Amino acid sequence: MNKKKTLYFSLLGLLFFAILFACNDEQEQKKIQLNSESRSPLTKLATQAEFLPGFWMSDAYLKKIEQTKSIYTNRFPTSAFYGFIIGKPNQEIDTFLLKPFPDYEDEVDSFLEFDRQKNVFKGLTEINHKKERFELYPLTEELIKMYFSALKKTDDYRKVVDENTELRSILFEGTYFTKDKQMSYTFDRTGKVKGLGEYVFYEVVYDFSEGVNFDAILLYRTTGGGVKSDADLYKYEFKKGVLTLTYIEADWILERHRISDTSITMIKI
Repeated sequence: MNKKKTLYFSLLGLLFFAILFACNDEQEQKKIQLNSESRSPLTKLATQAEFLPGFWMSDAYLKKIEQTKSIYTNRFPTSAFYGFIIGKPNQEIDTFLLKPFPDYEDEVDSFLEFDRQKNVFKGLTEINHKKERFELYPLTEELIKMYFSALKKTDDYRKVVDENTELRSILFEGTYFTKDKQMSYTFDRTGKVKGLGEYVFYEVVYDFSEGVNFDAILLYRTTGGGVKSDADLYKYEFKKGVLTLTYIEADWILERHRISDTSITMIKI
């Protein structure tokens, strides 16, 4: 009887130590995992770096256009950049090329680097012929914040497919009708247009040069567009839900354009 009790307690003791060892081993595994996650910022960096390459435009600029339905009146963005393209990382996830656009002569490309100690992206660029340092903070996959230390200025930038696609989406995308609803017109964010006779493609004018000093679009008879001289130039105006397109007699050589009496009026419902 005593031998049975001794054997029973021995087995019970072994079971207790086995459970205790298993618990300790599980806790050690958790500690290793936590230490690994907290020790290296690369997991967070890799997640951020995935969506950095691409087109970025001033969020404040785009919001103004959305509110006023006019690019021309907002042609001088208050942000440090109108927009820029971030290239794919050159070496793993450490360095990116940041290229401002439109491609003006005074715009200078810069490099975006990751500061591992401060866990922040940093860069050096040139604005108004002055060297400016900035820091970049990803907020979401579609929004980043940039802080310019010398300017003491903070700007938000929105990720877009490209500038024309975003502007078409904000301003024109949708279906419109004549007042009697006998005809319909469709504008797509990709540039496709239907209902305007032979026109099949359109682009929004956002670079106001060559004599264009009003809100305008270019209408093409060929898919994918082309050069300005291949298109017909139309002035556009949004007013209380009504879109008016007025034909412009364009002279791209002399950069003189005359507003005609021919117009199309349509309502978005």
